[in-house]
Amino acid sequence: MKFLKSVFRLGSIAFKNGVKDFLYGLSLRHIPVVILSAGIGNVIIETLKLNDCFYDNIHIVSNFINFKDNLMLPFNDDVIHTCNKSMNMLPSNIVSIVKNKDYILLFGDLVEDLNMVNKEDFSKTISFGFLDKNVEENFELYKSSFDIVLTDNSSFYDVLNIFDEY
Repeated sequence: MKFLKSVFRLGSIAFKNGVKDFLYGLSLRHIPVVILSAGIGNVIIETLKLNDCFYDNIHIVSNFINFKDNLMLPFNDDVIHTCNKSMNMLPSNIVSIVKNKDYILLFGDLVEDLNMVNKEDFSKTISFGFLDKNVEENFELYKSSFDIVLTDNSSFYDVLNIFDEY
């Protein structure tokens, strides 16, 4: 794990502009954040820590790499991938956090990410689709799938501005 941490410090994983302010605001209000990712959870946590925005209200559900004697062990849980990312993957302690919420904000960069939440289970789900590549080619699909589509250089300040209007 020490090796991974040193790689993170050397790397250049960048957040979208405004993510740190967005996460900070949610932490101040004790609003739970669930990051359901098909990526590597260790990377997500270390990136949040390196950017000083890994708060108590953030819960990571992802694929975690475990090590023993500096060797990577096989994944011991079901591997999360694009086609199976859903609330069914959430452990019961996280389900209990979100099941009583009326509102869900869902952020994704793939249309398949909409499968993470069953909209009928909540009073209101607002979905945000980040479309950064092939914008002209995919805009109509994203527009018909997500409630709000943010393209190219959109940031989480755009998300914050939407909520400031209400």
